[in-house]
Amino acid sequence: MPPGAILTIVVVAAAIFLITREVAPPDALLFAALVVLMAAGVVTPERALASFGNPAIATIGALFIVAAGMRSTGVLESASRTILGQGGGLSSGLARLTASTA
Repeated sequence: MPPGAILTIVVVAAAIFLITREVAPPDALLFAALVVLMAAGVVTPERALASFGNPAIATIGALFIVAAGMRSTGVLESASRTILGQGGGLSSGLARLTASTA
């Protein structure tokens, strides 16, 4: 197995381990893993950053920003309370959740 493949496996395994231990936020750990692979020459910077030009990735990033704004203003909590209600037991909560996701 080439050294680059071994390094990639080690870096990915370390990132997964650190994510499960909640050492740092997952986005920071995965970005650090990418930086390590770029510094080692396994991935070129052009190849590593090529996906960021994809419109789908930009859309997902924008949705994360919108979700963070909704969470910080309390809109998500209010909406979930309105849609899911409070109390009523497990079966009524499951019915409300199923209806809202359907």
